Amino acid sequence: MMMEKYEEHRQNPILWDKLSPHLLESDLKGIVGFKIKVGEIQAAYKLSQNRNETDYLHIIDQLKNEGNSNSKQMASLMENRLKK
Repeated sequence: MMMEKYEEHRQNPILWDKLSPHLLESDLKGIVGFKIKVGEIQAAYKLSQNRNETDYLHIIDQLKNEGNSNSKQMASLMENRLKK
């Protein structure tokens, strides 16, 4: 499950068994499955640039402390963006 893959290593992971029944009942009604054929892919370079400086620096710190190479690489990219 994607939540387990991307959340289980965090200090306060968001996992299915920790979600409140009220949240599940109200929000699951809005989830709809569908299939789509991709005709073109366009990429955008986004690194939380919509965040204020305090939040942005906090995100960098959290990524550095996750202990995996992908997170550290992302933190480095975000730090480099600040230098420009």
